[in-house]
Amino acid sequence: MWNLSRLVALKLDNNALQGHLPATIEGLRGVELLDLSSNRLEGPLPPQLGHLTKVYILYLNWNKFNGSIPPALGLLPQLRTLNIEGNRLSGSVPVELCNLRHLQTLDMSGNAKLSGPLPANLPRLPFLRYLGIERTGITT
Repeated sequence: MWNLSRLVALKLDNNALQGHLPATIEGLRGVELLDLSSNRLEGPLPPQLGHLTKVYILYLNWNKFNGSIPPALGLLPQLRTLNIEGNRLSGSVPVELCNLRHLQTLDMSGNAKLSGPLPANLPRLPFLRYLGIERTGITT
């Protein structure tokens, strides 16, 4: 495999990528922007995404990801944008997302099986400007 330790942006949107997102995604530790949107990726979001501690933009929208939102996403200290819209995610929103102190945009829209109450402190994040929960079962 190539040495991608200096890679800071990876844009693979709209490439008809299929299959699961591998746990080896954690090897992209220097990535600041990761865009895997509008593909055919499926399966659960790997908790190893929580090892991408430099990422500040994460686009995983418009795929076929299923399962729950990994609490490990709350370990991304630089994250400003998290877009997981239009997948098949289910369960509740993990309270760990309240740790994302720099988060400005969180879009979970179109995940009809996401449900339950929104963690109380999530809308109170100091920089949050957009919270998308349309077409979900999330309550406020």
